Amino acid sequence: HAGQSRLLLTLAHEAGDQIRAMIANIRKGLDSILANAPQLPKIERWPTLVRYIVNKIISARSENPPLDSPTFHLTSSSG
Repeated sequence: HAGQSRLLLTLAHEAGDQIRAMIANIRKGLDSILANAPQLPKIERWPTLVRYIVNKIISARSENPPLDSPTFHLTSSSG
C-alpha cells in the first residue's frame, strides 16, 4: 500500500512468545498514537511513539531486573 512500511520478522522458536508479546505491546502503542494522532503535529508522532516504547521497556525492567545485573556502589572522596 502506498505510504506504508512493512516489517517482517522471523521468530526463533525459543523467543517466539516473548517477541509476540513485545509486538503486541508496540501495536498497543501504535493504536494509542493513532487514536491521538489528529491532536499531535506530524513532527511529534514518532517521538511520542518512541517515548511510549522506551517507557514500557524501562517499566518492565524495573519490575523484573535481570539476576546478573551488576551492583554499583558510589563513594565520594574529598581533597
